[in-house]
Amino acid sequence: MNLKFTKSLAILVLGYASLTAQTGRKVVPVQKNLAEDAKPETQLNQRGCATAVPDAQWEAQFQQLINQFKIDQSKGNNVQANYTIPVVIHIVHGGQATGTFPNISNAQANSQISILNNDFAGTGQGATGYPATAFTAYATAAGLPAANKDGSGRVKISNFNINFCLATIDKNGNTMATPGIDRVDYNSITTPTTSTYPSKNPANSAYNSITTFPTFLDFMNNYIKPATIWDPTKYLNIWVSDCAVSGLLGFATFPAASGLTGLPGGTGTATTDGLWCWGRAFGNTGSVVSYANKGRTATHELGHWLGLRHIWGDGTCATDFCLDTPPAQDANPGGVSTYPYAANSCTSPSGSNNTIPNGANGEMFMNFMDYSSDTYMYMFTEDQRTRAQTAMANGTHRKFLGTHGLCSVGAATPAVAAFTMTNTACNGAPVSVTNNSTGNPTPTYTWVATPPTGVTFSPNANSTSPSITFGTNGSYVITLSAQSGTTAVSTRTNAITISTCTAPAVCNLTVTNVAANDTLFFGAAGTDTATPGCSPRAGYVFGSNCYDDKEKASFFAASKYSAVTGPFITGAVVVFYKNGTAGTTGTAARAVNLKMYNGTLAGGPTGTAGIATATANIGLISAATATNNVGYLAGDPNVTYAANIARPYKYTFPTPISAPAGGFYLAVTTPTTAGDTAVILNDFNATTNTSWEMWSDNSWHDMNVAWGGLVNNMAIFPIITCSTKLDEINTLSNNVNIMPNPSNGLFNLVVTLPTVQNLTIEVTNTLGQIVYFSNQKDFTSGVLPIDLSDKNQGIYFVTVSNGIDRNVQRVVLTK
Repeated sequence: MNLKFTKSLAILVLGYASLTAQTGRKVVPVQKNLAEDAKPETQLNQRGCATAVPDAQWEAQFQQLINQFKIDQSKGNNVQANYTIPVVIHIVHGGQATGTFPNISNAQANSQISILNNDFAGTGQGATGYPATAFTAYATAAGLPAANKDGSGRVKISNFNINFCLATIDKNGNTMATPGIDRVDYNSITTPTTSTYPSKNPANSAYNSITTFPTFLDFMNNYIKPATIWDPTKYLNIWVSDCAVSGLLGFATFPAASGLTGLPGGTGTATTDGLWCWGRAFGNTGSVVSYANKGRTATHELGHWLGLRHIWGDGTCATDFCLDTPPAQDANPGGVSTYPYAANSCTSPSGSNNTIPNGANGEMFMNFMDYSSDTYMYMFTEDQRTRAQTAMANGTHRKFLGTHGLCSVGAATPAVAAFTMTNTACNGAPVSVTNNSTGNPTPTYTWVATPPTGVTFSPNANSTSPSITFGTNGSYVITLSAQSGTTAVSTRTNAITISTCTAPAVCNLTVTNVAANDTLFFGAAGTDTATPGCSPRAGYVFGSNCYDDKEKASFFAASKYSAVTGPFITGAVVVFYKNGTAGTTGTAARAVNLKMYNGTLAGGPTGTAGIATATANIGLISAATATNNVGYLAGDPNVTYAANIARPYKYTFPTPISAPAGGFYLAVTTPTTAGDTAVILNDFNATTNTSWEMWSDNSWHDMNVAWGGLVNNMAIFPIITCSTKLDEINTLSNNVNIMPNPSNGLFNLVVTLPTVQNLTIEVTNTLGQIVYFSNQKDFTSGVLPIDLSDKNQGIYFVTVSNGIDRNVQRVVLTK
């Protein structure tokens, strides 16, 4: 065999990720095997806001309303009011089942309302991280009044006194079965006769053939909104849908009022007023993408809906007409920002406000009206609050909101603080609290620990029901303060004792090299005309191919199973690819075995025979129960594939093998007979390559080198136990495996049972509290997804029971 050749490959992507060309073997992305037309999940450099910029005439007229509002306020004729705004969320879809994107789940929609209430109250995620001296020098230089500064002299994080509630009464006066949610199949909307819009095809995931913003805006304003809007003087209308306009996350309408003109297509009308948001940037759970997963798109766009401008004034160091927002040179492009950011970027700001240079304080990147990433936005200011209050007091579609009893919010009542929690807990383990406080409007909260040292509240000390972590043993008192509007503060205390706890011993573990939030792929090897036999047949990089590779192996470091005392390897689950006649197919009796080797990551497997073998064949693998949850195996529950393509197969060694102290390899043998193929799914977004391959001359080669810089990990999942005898391993312990582990909260149970069984699945935290429970009837094998993405990081225990045997495994959640 000529060892100097290079191989080429084409990658079939089974998810959102994309690949770039590499040296050596060429990497060429080819057709996605998705039922929905997914878009690349790339990090945006902008917030994706497409709200129209008000012109000078509109702003001048709005300034007149603001000035009158301030005069009335100074005379005591107008105080800044509390508003509770009824919301209807129009979830626009193309016929998908509820919970399948873009027909997002109720939980995802509801999560956005909680985020809005926290953000507009100044208590949202990240607010407690406001730097201790942020903008103090600017506040002094700008001569801010005391009302615009907090007790430390910083520009104040404002509470807008604006709350949002899901409407309980619909547009016809009927009680809503699901408060605030209106699901709209856009196929049911009558298309205008002169329509140039795309045909009504549910496979488009809601009009994904519209790829330019002007066309999309026209489509929304003249087709979707008029057919679905509820009276905007009674409801805040939010539309959520899919969208194929690159980079677009949301847009809103500025407030209209008598005399407010000059913003064509920008101010709201009776048929357009409200907010549109891409379904993958709405809320903080479900189908959100990683770069817009904290719900700040809707917060930003509702800022516009309330009359707020971008903090850079949509120019260069221009004004946003708020004295307490330092001028900014341009939109913050997102990503990681630390204070001070862009110091002295505006030495000669322009405009009637913001005339003071930002100096060493830099720009207010954490303001919701910048373009920062979701993670780094957490505040509005007092002058922004004044603009919002002015909009609510004067806006044609704003001033009557909350006066129709559409949320059944009832009369204002003082807050009564109440909460429950355990009175004993473990050092370092998050403690959950249940907030039972009452009050109208919804109270704001402050949590305090006494003593405070080593105690953290997540996401912050102003959350409704934070988790609390204690770093030191001892006795503590937790105090909750609750306040509704301007009423008196109510407090409640509970005591708790913290001690060191010993976690249960781990005796069963499934390890993996696949990253916690990556998507699985298969690699199709390209033709190589310089290599005999490579054309026209090509095959697969991670399986049978024209180069007659004999085995594909993954290395597992000893650190992955250090939690198990005296670990033994009993076998592995391998996830194969099969799609009709593509992938794993051929002669049923053709061997596709699993072999275990000694070796090192740098040096590869040792020898060609291995230290253990578990046998299987193409027929057994092809007969394995198929699953279409390949994306979810890697942390994406929203991708639906066109076929059931994943075949998890469990191998069992005749005798458990003692795990080598320095790690080991597991290899899958690949058929080399024409017409017989075995293909392993793999992770191409890895940072460290663990894959080696045996060539036809029985020599081992690092796949990173052989394939010109390829970095990947195969979907091979060793099963670890502390038992030395197979008959000591119960049915469930030997057939239920967790992957990936550690996980970002989305993980799977890979179950391969010999008989049909009824299963119960229970997940508990270190305090024994149940955080997840489900039943599976008449189950044999497949992949069961579990979503703990809303839980805190830490250690959890997964118990699977069939009524006789119990399998308890540990899973580690990382955020």
